[in-house]
Formats: sequence, C-alpha cells, structure tokens
Amino acid sequence: PKKAAASASPKKAAASSVAAAGEKTEEIDPDELILQHRGRHLSALAPTGHHHSQGVWLYGDYKNDVEGVEDAVGCAKACEADTNCYHWCFNVQKHRCDLRAETGHANEDASVWVYGHATRYKAAAKSEL
Repeated sequence: PKKAAASASPKKAAASSVAAAGEKTEEIDPDELILQHRGRHLSALAPTGHHHSQGVWLYGDYKNDVEGVEDAVGCAKACEADTNCYHWCFNVQKHRCDLRAETGHANEDASVWVYGHATRYKAAAKSEL
C-alpha cells in the first residue's frame, strides 16, 4: 500500500489519520495539495496547445459551473466550442469550470484557479494592433 507524500512545508507538522483500510497515512498540507492539483492540471494542458496559466480571469462572467466538465482540459475545450467564450477558468479544488466573455483581466495570484484564453481572443487581440 502506498502512503501519501508528506508535505515539505515547515508551517505544518505532519499529522496522521486513519485510512479506510486501517493504515496510518500522512496528511498533506492544504497549500501543498493545491499546488499538486494545479500542477497536474497545468501539466495536462501543456501538450494541448490551449493557452493556460495559473490564476483566474476576473469579470466578464458568461457561464458558471459548466456541467459535464471534469478538468482544465475539458474547460478549455468547452470555451473553444462556445463562440461567445473568450476566457475559461477552472477551480482545481472544486473542479468547477467557468466561461468568460471578452471583458475583464487576469489575476495570476489566485492559487486555486487555472485559466486560459480561447484562440478567438488571441485573434481579436492581434487584429487590434
């Protein structure tokens, strides 16, 4: 049986809990868990060609909590498929996908989110130059 990795974070001492099978495992620091979730979603996006970054696109709410989307790649695809979507945001904790319209801006400090732009946003931005 595998044990969960202990956090290297000095701010939290490892606490133990009882796993379903009765084996003791190390709890992971919540901040470390967010980093792991975000990293997994960003890694999955890397080979897709979809624009992506840590953070969230603020304002321009278009569709929130899109049904049937389980991950950041699915969220990016949902945005590309919707002609009114220019930006997508995926919450790595809640597995929530939100689609955004053209307006707004990025907040790259939001650690529980990853976001990206639809290709139509890039095309619109280039044509304005």
